[in-house]
Amino acid sequence: KLTKSFSFLKRLAIPAIFAGIAKGLQLMSKASSEAVRNLDLVADRIGSSTSALSALALVAEQYGVNNNQLTIGLQRQTRRIGEASQGYGEAKKALDRLNLSAQELVKLTPEQQFIKLADALSKIESKSVQVATAFKLWDVEGVSLLQVIDDLDEKIKEVADSEAIITAADVRAATEYQI
Repeated sequence: KLTKSFSFLKRLAIPAIFAGIAKGLQLMSKASSEAVRNLDLVADRIGSSTSALSALALVAEQYGVNNNQLTIGLQRQTRRIGEASQGYGEAKKALDRLNLSAQELVKLTPEQQFIKLADALSKIESKSVQVATAFKLWDVEGVSLLQVIDDLDEKIKEVADSEAIITAADVRAATEYQI
């Protein structure tokens, strides 16, 4: 009798387990698809390419900076460089301190701006001045983003050919999945 009960439970449990696994995979796939689409939306909003933003996000993640911190920082950077190029705003003095021209930076993509800023910031010896300057560029995300700045251009080149980089084809596939 015990063997029959176990056999009955096994027949019920195995399909339920596989259904649970399938549902879990479906939810993970949906979450991944949404993450790809969100990255594409942010890239479009700030004037970046999805693959360039993806590469920067991959590097940042290796240094403990999450995607939200990075994208908020880049959005603030983009706005503040735009303001500085018009002669006002939080970043104006910070860019002067870094010997960078807002008029030149505004012509670059956000990730190119970030690389220039990172290079200039990495040359500041005082951590206090580095933090204060980063805060003017990226606000509270500045302290976290400082973890990424050393040799940033090289770090991005290292991950550029990675299969983890999100491409335009990945965005199309994610969009099709959402439909």
